[in-house]
Amino acid sequence: MAQRYEVLKIDALENIEKTPEGFLRLPARATRTGVFVYRKADGTLRKEFRSPEEVFNADSLATLLAKPVTNNHPKEGRVDASNAKQHTVGFTSDSIQEDGKFVKLFLNILDEDTVDDIKNGKRELSCGYTCEVTDSTGESDGETYDAVQKNIQYNHVALVHRGRAGSQVRLNLDSEDAVLEEDIADATPQIKNQKTTHKEDTMETTSIKIDGQAVTVPNGAAVLMTRFIQKQQSRIDDLEKELEKGRELKTDLENTEMLLDKAQGKIKGYKASVTELEKKLDTFDAQVKEKAVERARLQKTAESVLDADSIEKLDEMSTSDIKKAVISKKTDLNLDNATETHIDACFEVICNLKEAPKNALGAGIIQNRSDEAGENKADARDRAKERQKNAYKGEQS
Repeated sequence: MAQRYEVLKIDALENIEKTPEGFLRLPARATRTGVFVYRKADGTLRKEFRSPEEVFNADSLATLLAKPVTNNHPKEGRVDASNAKQHTVGFTSDSIQEDGKFVKLFLNILDEDTVDDIKNGKRELSCGYTCEVTDSTGESDGETYDAVQKNIQYNHVALVHRGRAGSQVRLNLDSEDAVLEEDIADATPQIKNQKTTHKEDTMETTSIKIDGQAVTVPNGAAVLMTRFIQKQQSRIDDLEKELEKGRELKTDLENTEMLLDKAQGKIKGYKASVTELEKKLDTFDAQVKEKAVERARLQKTAESVLDADSIEKLDEMSTSDIKKAVISKKTDLNLDNATETHIDACFEVICNLKEAPKNALGAGIIQNRSDEAGENKADARDRAKERQKNAYKGEQS
């Protein structure tokens, strides 16, 4: 498909409607049938015929409905989702009218700067479209042509200054692109009869800048060089954007790795804490089991000594209270100020002795209690046992 641009004028300003929002709605001839003279990217001219059958083809016209209106052609050559926000200043209408050899529609201009441009004299339109170009010579209404356009597909309508060779040429995208040189009715006889391969006797030149230096080159070469430079600059811009994205990704990756290292350090710490807690839990479980066994033994001993009323209260009593109850049952000892050490020692003695006189047992236990205040539990227990062995001697005497 070849890219094409053509130029027609907006209708008289008195037909323009201004909305309360400041928008413009204006009638325009968007395109026409006939022979068009295009200047190709290599600087040569080419006359192409657009037949009524192709111009007024329903499928082709449908691509002109509700299309973006731009202020000058976009440098990318076409409007799409990636640049529509940047370039769109309005839309074509959703209806089209055949007006002789012209296609007539309405333009809706929404952009304030573009409205001002129109008021200040910028009133020519250039359709940006693609088409199939077939080499085929012929004549239409006395005008010769070198090729025929078919399958016309519109992309946008641009508001432009006079669309002759020059600024518009630099909008081309590839070697098949071409811009309307001038209306065939205004062309000189030399251009009218010129074939695509015709070379002008006088070479026109222009000045372009390369690396800041002004260089004079033929018009055709200027077009190619300008297009090439624009493409390269566009590629450089894209590469710089990708490079910046790469830098950002590298920074994100480094930050992520730092966070991962910190997280792994925390995980190791958590694992160590879990291991320590598991050891403590194992120890605690063992202690709980040991305490449970001791409690069961204590209650069993108490049940063999206490009366029924006391036995019913065992589950509510502390270990120390149970031992005191057993000791009180077996002896006359006053345990109000007794330490846990003495209580445990007395209880051990009671559990390990056979039947002994109650008073003798009590006397043996309480003997020299003040001397035992500083002793540990084991020593107190041993001394209590020793005294108990000799208690009967005091009984007999």
